[in-house]
Amino acid sequence: MRENALQGEHLIFNQSCRSVKDAARAALNTVPENIIKNICLVDKSGNLIVAIVKGEDRVSTSRVGKGLMY
Repeated sequence: MRENALQGEHLIFNQSCRSVKDAARAALNTVPENIIKNICLVDKSGNLIVAIVKGEDRVSTSRVGKGLMY
């Protein structure tokens, strides 16, 4: 973020946030559109794949697999 002069804040919560809505509420009452989340996946070879998506979006594991030719 610094390298590309992007504004943002990394928040760590004391409680579990099971949804983006929970995280938005915990993050000073913001809205889900202001949240970015990362989803960690492991492929068949044990490689870590991290998808970074807007808070209101979902990650399709089948689409990730197709994109990576799995």
